[in-house]
Amino acid sequence: MRIMRTLSVGLAAMAFSAFVHADFDGPAPLAWRWIQPTSSSPLGKPVVQEGVVYVAVGQRMYALDKETGNQKWKFPLVDPIEGNFKSTVLLVDGLAIAAADNKTLYAVDAKTGESKWTYIAPAPIYREPTITGKQITFGMTDNTITSIKIADGQPAWNAPIKVYDGFLGRVASYRDDFLYFTNAYDMVSLKTTTLKANWTKRFTALSPDVEPVVAGDTVYVNSSTYVIGLNAPGGRKVFEANSNDRLAFAPASNGEAIAAVTADGKVYLFKNNGLPVVRKEIDLGSQAAASPAPAGNFFAIPTRNGAINLVNARTGDIVWSYLIRPIGDVSSSSSSQSGPGGGRGQGPGGAGGIGGGQSNTPTTKVLAVPAAGPAVVDGNTLMILGLDGSLLAFDKQLGVDLTPPSVEQLWPSAGDVISGQPPLEFIFRIEDEASGIDNKTLKIDIDGQEMDYEFGRDGIAVVRISSLSKKNKPLSNGRKTVTVTVADWLGNVNKATFQVVIDNSLRPLVRPTGNDNNNNGGRGGPGGGRGGFGGGGDGR
Repeated sequence: MRIMRTLSVGLAAMAFSAFVHADFDGPAPLAWRWIQPTSSSPLGKPVVQEGVVYVAVGQRMYALDKETGNQKWKFPLVDPIEGNFKSTVLLVDGLAIAAADNKTLYAVDAKTGESKWTYIAPAPIYREPTITGKQITFGMTDNTITSIKIADGQPAWNAPIKVYDGFLGRVASYRDDFLYFTNAYDMVSLKTTTLKANWTKRFTALSPDVEPVVAGDTVYVNSSTYVIGLNAPGGRKVFEANSNDRLAFAPASNGEAIAAVTADGKVYLFKNNGLPVVRKEIDLGSQAAASPAPAGNFFAIPTRNGAINLVNARTGDIVWSYLIRPIGDVSSSSSSQSGPGGGRGQGPGGAGGIGGGQSNTPTTKVLAVPAAGPAVVDGNTLMILGLDGSLLAFDKQLGVDLTPPSVEQLWPSAGDVISGQPPLEFIFRIEDEASGIDNKTLKIDIDGQEMDYEFGRDGIAVVRISSLSKKNKPLSNGRKTVTVTVADWLGNVNKATFQVVIDNSLRPLVRPTGNDNNNNGGRGGPGGGRGGFGGGGDGR
């Protein structure tokens, strides 16, 4: 199904290979989000051709309209396949082809979704198949390689070829050559028409997730701390750059620069001559989830905290970081029970709301959804597939964002009369589903005095009053104005103000917990209302 977000004025807008022309020019609003719920997380990325987006999720392949996210067809139409798709869709000769974990490749008409042929492999398919001329070539888990004809799905070889050292990492193709790595740290370019190695290159070190990336006539590979470029026709080294840091996944090239990433989320940018673009590491703040992808003058890099990050290829600046939120109230709790006056909390902290009830089992709130694979850019549109089976499309022309982030004071309630002594906390929910929160713009002050705060991935900002703090000192008697200023990545600013009255003759105010069963009800009270941050999970 297609999930349309309410963006700005309440409107929702109706394949990547290296060097593909891309007009994507920076942070963009969410144009649409399509989701197909699945119990099996997808792998790979979407592909785009002639305004149609193809994706394999769960037990089906889908074709979507690029501008709207509306479904054009699905395969199979009635009963799903016996298994789950685990590869990026291949588009070739009018066919959409994808591999599943049931040893089967399925080929359908790319315009209609009508089945054209199926091929059942002798063993489970290793990683993803790849196009080699007029054939589809792939490895299998028994350490063999085979190839089938695109036209009819029939075997192209008399028998599979044995890889005696076994496969390592991922595979790719260059024209009719099949590129793969072995556990002996060899990279082999196998010509699928002669079944002989065109060339072999030995490396001193390769990671388990090593992947060759073909950009023009160059194959880029991460080897330990190095990015190495090989001439694709002959295997000769043409590029080398040292990051002095162990690299992961695959590098990426946009024609002017090469990006490489470490497993812990450090990014290194190099010019085509191997010199660094900037003499510093770029820290994404979380582990990398997939390879970088070129996006015009940027590189899009997903991280395991659920963010899609955009890095300027010329300056190294992180110009955008959008957190992919789960759809609905997603948690791992199997049962929960609302406290009196409460109701089940819907906010980012988990079941129970602000002290709103208690859970019979621990609740782990899902705060964000990591990507299933690299991002893809087609023209002005950046797309990324999430592990939850959702596909997000960002586009400045298809999406609209004229509205700033929303700011809600959760605790204490605006207008409350409270003590200004610790343990006092001011808690806010800050959200922006269109283009995301630019964390660098967030500022919280009380009567003009800037406060220190914590701001988590759950969208909850907390100001803690403390006698030991340099900024967050206890508050004197009188009316206080709390101001929260924040902007989204497209520059829409919200300056929200709230007032409370301080009376230090009152007892210090303690934020209620999920174990508070007082029947206070109402928004913001213990056990009350929408809530979300106090009842469990990653709330603060």
